[in-house]
Amino acid sequence: MEISGDNTDPSLLVIAMQKMTNLYSAQKVSAEQVFELYSKLSVIAEHQIAANNPDGNKAKNDLDNLFVASGVANCENIVELFTPRFRANPTDKDLATTIVSLLSSAGCTTEPLFLETVETLYNSDPTNYVYIRNLYLLYAAKGDQDNAIKMLEQAIASEQSNDMEDANMLINLANIYLQRENFAKAIETSRQAMDKDASVSGRANLITGLAWGSMRCSGSNDIEARAKYWVAVDFLIRARNADPSIANEANIYISSYSQYFPAQEEAFMFDVIDGASYTVTCGGMRATTTVRTRK
Repeated sequence: MEISGDNTDPSLLVIAMQKMTNLYSAQKVSAEQVFELYSKLSVIAEHQIAANNPDGNKAKNDLDNLFVASGVANCENIVELFTPRFRANPTDKDLATTIVSLLSSAGCTTEPLFLETVETLYNSDPTNYVYIRNLYLLYAAKGDQDNAIKMLEQAIASEQSNDMEDANMLINLANIYLQRENFAKAIETSRQAMDKDASVSGRANLITGLAWGSMRCSGSNDIEARAKYWVAVDFLIRARNADPSIANEANIYISSYSQYFPAQEEAFMFDVIDGASYTVTCGGMRATTTVRTRK
């Protein structure tokens, strides 16, 4: 069977891989030979997909499935075989694509080699939304918040993402700001997420409520210092009403924050009455809420 580069019939790629995996099962070829052929055929299939060959995607999927089913594709084998090649050619996009595909198919996405090769793909095309988003996911999983923020901002700015994707990424970004105690940015980003797609309003209001509840507020009296909890509960109630799936979580925080409401007699001493409107200023943020007391 002749494999004539990118012009090879996609079905022949699959047949060649099938024969190789059969030989491996019969212990007539080595794992390295299986890797070699898979790498060669995968590059051809990727090129055919890029050239809009109608059978390219199916051929690539079949190649991946055959390779994974062969049992050759474990993390140790992939890393051992491909690390030296990648070190020798760290900017080779075809090689990086093959390694990413192999490691991803074998569930080896925590391997350092996976991150390195995804970074190579990103560097080859920094505007590619898929590369940007994959890098965000990897950085987030590693806890590298600075780079995760950078990739999220690029992905959101990409013209290749839609409003729903942008809204979900903005929620992820708001969560990072919340973790970093940048509460003003967490609130602002949550608002942007809701503007993109109202379906995320539950999570956006939850983040905003937690941001208000976590701010460090000062005031001339204890009422002013604790008024932030009224605002926090306002947003948590909105979160609960907007998204039943987070109602239990919202209720836990509502219960926790409500215990910091002032007692009725304490509020009365400062001319603060249940049901009255009250403007809260804290951490550079401002909101109008309703007075609530513990009876």
